[in-house]
Amino acid sequence: MLAIKKNDGTLIAGIVAWLWGAGLELECLWVDKNERRKGLGSKLLMELERIANDKGCHNIFTNTYSFQAPTFYSKFGYETMGVVSGFPDRVTKHFFKKKLR
Repeated sequence: MLAIKKNDGTLIAGIVAWLWGAGLELECLWVDKNERRKGLGSKLLMELERIANDKGCHNIFTNTYSFQAPTFYSKFGYETMGVVSGFPDRVTKHFFKKKLR
């Protein structure tokens, strides 16, 4: 887990991921709604990628819903592996992969 906290210790952003073999699964990237659009998510993702490279990972995998962050991951070079539809309100779930090596 990576975290960003305010000076008073309040958690404002975090990332949960796990390594398995040469892959890294990004489970959750979260930024407090009052702290968004300040680059915190980008900072966390870049640090995660640096750690993954240092650990010898070849790929990062993650998923997100259409109302969350598919554009964010695409901006960082994550490629769509699949999209699942059938959720209420035309929401779709997007599966991503980023090749590191």
